[in-house]
Amino acid sequence: MRNTPHIPEWRGRGFTLLELLIASVLAVFLAALTAQMWRFFSAQTIDLSRRATAAQELKFALENLRGDMGAVNWALRVSDNRILISRYSSNGGDNLVEYYPDGSTLCRYDHVTGVAIPVAGNVSSFQVDNLGGSVIQVIVTVTCGQTTRQATLLWSTS
Repeated sequence: MRNTPHIPEWRGRGFTLLELLIASVLAVFLAALTAQMWRFFSAQTIDLSRRATAAQELKFALENLRGDMGAVNWALRVSDNRILISRYSSNGGDNLVEYYPDGSTLCRYDHVTGVAIPVAGNVSSFQVDNLGGSVIQVIVTVTCGQTTRQATLLWSTS
């Protein structure tokens, strides 16, 4: 007789109910953990997107205002949320530009061409104040969801 190693027989044997129950509980736990992490990272991504949008819109508003205020004869506060700017023109005359909010959009109106263009969106506040003498303060506030960004520009004739 030959000496052959004994090979166990696996036929007819499956998983027990306890093994299936443990595997199911672990799968449900991992699925719940994954869902929680997905929700957390989705909320962080949305928040980051809102912050970036607010910063970008504020940048658009400031770049336009700074561009117009750089070559200016004079600036006049028309109302709490309107400013009129007289810019030097290449033909020697004045070019009047006005900034004002229209809903949640900051608009720039060129009085010479008669064209109004949106400068920035999500603008929750555009405030113009005379600080006395020849100093004008412009405050731009942009809000996206729970994120708010604000910037202040000061302009002086002297």
